[in-house]
Amino acid sequence: MFIRPPQRRVWRRALSVPLVVLTVAGAAALNGASTASAATALPQLDITADYVSGISSGAAEAIQLQVADSARFQGLAFFAGPAYDCAQDNSTLAVYACAYDTLPDDVSQLEATTAKWSSQGLIDPTSDLAGKPVYEWHGTLDTVVAAPVANDADTFLKHFGASVNYVNNVPSGHGWISPLAPEVCAASVSPYLDNCGTNPEQAFLSDWFGSVNAPNSGAPAGQMITFNQNTYAPGGSAAGVGLGSTGYEYVPGTCASGAACRLVLALHGCEQNTTDVGSAFIDDTYLNQYADTNNLVILYPQVSATNAANPLGCWDWWGYLPNDADYAQKAGSQMTALVNMVTANGG
Repeated sequence: MFIRPPQRRVWRRALSVPLVVLTVAGAAALNGASTASAATALPQLDITADYVSGISSGAAEAIQLQVADSARFQGLAFFAGPAYDCAQDNSTLAVYACAYDTLPDDVSQLEATTAKWSSQGLIDPTSDLAGKPVYEWHGTLDTVVAAPVANDADTFLKHFGASVNYVNNVPSGHGWISPLAPEVCAASVSPYLDNCGTNPEQAFLSDWFGSVNAPNSGAPAGQMITFNQNTYAPGGSAAGVGLGSTGYEYVPGTCASGAACRLVLALHGCEQNTTDVGSAFIDDTYLNQYADTNNLVILYPQVSATNAANPLGCWDWWGYLPNDADYAQKAGSQMTALVNMVTANGG
């Protein structure tokens, strides 16, 4: 769906959140991690469980994955995200109901639609959400996603029985919160990575796993690999479904050597390519450090601005891809591509 010109300025402000596209050189500089030569396919690993996380547009996509593929994904963590299918294939609602709170997003209607899709087999049974650990963060100073929007995400997930740990009392801006983040806690500016003197990564990984080992504080022990996203996109064209041609994955040596590991999808937001922030998102989420000490594989798929209705390179959570009305369901093009990537790893 194309965004009408009067909305474009608001849209750019409302959905301007992190996206990272690394060059091979940029990936090599990632906290000193070694980088494999450009690979065409993801490695087959011993993956025992899959989890998903994201920021803003990446949060919306992460929520879509957790709800639509709830049998696969065993936990969710997100920063500044709306309720599932909040936009309802409508760019006006995406801006004014799912970022700002000018229009209502009608959570009861979203819940009813979700239950209907579940009964039709378009998404996994909603009963699979019961007890799933969810970590949600929304800062009190967030100027991009309104507090009622985040509250509705909490309400929606709890309606279906998810165990939600909702942090909404910290004066943070709009960003992924991390001890490595370069911006102050209150910032809502590029690269949308804020340091609040706290450690949400430890919190949500502990929610998922029960406990976690301390993160690696030294040189990265793993390898950042590159892979061809065309391999996993429906029709063999990443650009055709709004994805970049290259994705990235951090694989600790233990996982590469055959140890049983868990996989975490980390989904960036919009308008954060190498020109804007370089490798900041992948450098500073603080996930690779936990990966080294907890047998985690971190998958960083990439979106690009390949569609006129998506000039900022956002995940498709409002229906910008043509002929993809099922974008929020299991059959959605980007949803399919992401699950193909996870499956290729052995997840």
